[in-house]
Amino acid sequence: MCCVCVQLTATTGEPAVEWATREFAEKLGIADLFLFDDVPAGGVSSGGGQLMTCRDLARVGSLLVQGGKWADASGKEFQLLSKDYVRQQLSPSYPDVNAVRRRFETRAVSSSSFSWSCCTRLDLC
Repeated sequence: MCCVCVQLTATTGEPAVEWATREFAEKLGIADLFLFDDVPAGGVSSGGGQLMTCRDLARVGSLLVQGGKWADASGKEFQLLSKDYVRQQLSPSYPDVNAVRRRFETRAVSSSSFSWSCCTRLDLC
């Protein structure tokens, strides 16, 4: 089980998957987000691999665009992710990576600190 899962379980007193589902996935409207993680002892995959529909992914994108704010069923807005976490999510972990890749004429990508990757040159994707 990942270090984050061990810490989360120790802090909350419940399996990480239960806490993450209740405190994040259900609030975001993706209750089955961690259903297929297949991590032992109630853990969640912190490295990605969750199966999402386009609508689910749009929810995550919307959450990031809104600076971590989300609205509950009644429309009341709340902070689901901290602004600092969102800033880190959207910041490149290696900002100079494209200069190196351009030098060798490889695909230009931008990778965030949390393993998000997106192609920054559509002609090379």
